[in-house]
Amino acid sequence: MKRPTTLLFLLLILTSFSCSEDRDDNTLSLSDAKFNSENELFRYLDEVTSDTTQCIDFVYPLSIVTYNQFDTEVNRQLLNTDFEFFNLLSNLPNDLYISLSYPITSVDSVGVELEVNNNEDLAQTIENCLREDEIENNVTVFSGGNGGGLSACSWKITHLVDNITTYNNSVLSNYTDGTSFLYHNGDSYEGNYIFYYINDVMHLNFFFEDETIGLNFNFDWEVLETNPNYFEIENIDNSIFAFDKVCVACDETLTFQECELENVPDTASFLINSFNKCILFNQSIYEDINNYEISAYLTVLDAENLINKIETNLHLNTINPEIIYFRVDNIEDNTFEIIEVNLEVEQC
Repeated sequence: MKRPTTLLFLLLILTSFSCSEDRDDNTLSLSDAKFNSENELFRYLDEVTSDTTQCIDFVYPLSIVTYNQFDTEVNRQLLNTDFEFFNLLSNLPNDLYISLSYPITSVDSVGVELEVNNNEDLAQTIENCLREDEIENNVTVFSGGNGGGLSACSWKITHLVDNITTYNNSVLSNYTDGTSFLYHNGDSYEGNYIFYYINDVMHLNFFFEDETIGLNFNFDWEVLETNPNYFEIENIDNSIFAFDKVCVACDETLTFQECELENVPDTASFLINSFNKCILFNQSIYEDINNYEISAYLTVLDAENLINKIETNLHLNTINPEIIYFRVDNIEDNTFEIIEVNLEVEQC
């Protein structure tokens, strides 16, 4: 996790904003320095002093001056904690304004000091920090968790436009290092992803080495919607992919349940590629995922001989319960393991 940026407030107590011939060049007029709850900087400060983000720490104490709409000073307060700062912001009436003391020295995560001389620069510093936080949060969510012996999450793909179904029910498994694996019709494809901003819009970029996959995924995608369970992205060709989070329990027995299909007793549709992370975690494989290939088979013999691979994204069981076999190949040392997986159909 990145270290928080620290803003060091130089304790320059505001005493007067009256005109002076020896005013410092960095001194702002009151009209430029003051701001209220409708200002973008106010909203940024409100966010970074609350408990929702820790991307910036203020070094206290710091001085805040409050003015009314006629530019008359009504209060001068020395703040000592984020809680006091947040409380001041939360209770500031709409017709009052506050002003900060400048210059402010900001220290980034690698210890480089930058001087902030006005509200605009401070707002930009905080905005950049909040964007970094949002990108980091998206990476955490998009990676789907690290298993932890409890669960693993991947993303089921749906193509939302043009009646294209090629990648429907394919599975995307992502990792916090930016590695991405697309599991499609029994094959796996390695790639990378990155979140970033263009102007004020979050974007997502994929790069898959496979040319066919790349023709469909290697674009600059605008992120249309994101929450902990759903991502929706659109590229310049108006192609839209939706990603729905699919999480499975990773117990030692590698038993996975699905609800029985309507009017089809003892039969369910299993999104078998969503099990891949659990299978890797079961083998204590958490890193260097690109060194492994994973595939599914109906029998041990087929898995040993790499024949009759299950090549559908959705697998319908033939008996209940059913055992299928996943083969995990280590492409570094040419060894493999065959893992037994139990599929159970439940009446839901």
